[in-house]
Amino acid sequence: MALRWIICPVVTSAFVPGYGISRHPRVVELVDAGLLPVPGVDDEGLPTLLPKTYAFSAAISDGQAGQVNDWCLCLVRYVDPFSLNTEALATPTTFLNVLERDYEDAEAFLARSPVQENWSNQRINRLRNLVNQRGASVSGLTGASAFWEWLARLGSIVRPGFEPRGTWVG
Repeated sequence: MALRWIICPVVTSAFVPGYGISRHPRVVELVDAGLLPVPGVDDEGLPTLLPKTYAFSAAISDGQAGQVNDWCLCLVRYVDPFSLNTEALATPTTFLNVLERDYEDAEAFLARSPVQENWSNQRINRLRNLVNQRGASVSGLTGASAFWEWLARLGSIVRPGFEPRGTWVG
């Protein structure tokens, strides 16, 4: 299955007794059409097949005042990216494929750099602008900086101390 680092909106759901208000990445509401539905029950308790959503791991704030609470950084694993691509086309400024590509081996890829991946200066500048526009300093980041360094800088805006290396999605 392929992987993709995305920025997506944080969605706030209604109050659920015993749980409070739910905050989650928008990606949780999207269906991976490449996965078979699983048996479950509907709102009336009747057996049904439930669609499978994307597997993800997110750097997300805990919702406190003064934090960046409107977006998060997610590592998403998928079979069929159709819903991810559709969402990105519908909301291109809030749902973004950070590295503009997908890959299979998370750790090996994170250790590489834009220069090692033969990125153009224009593409490196898009990444630099994205990180900067989200509020992270790009000081010291260059095309030779590993992808994990770029993602750590970006993720630290919503979750201080975020470390992308070792992030795992089932």
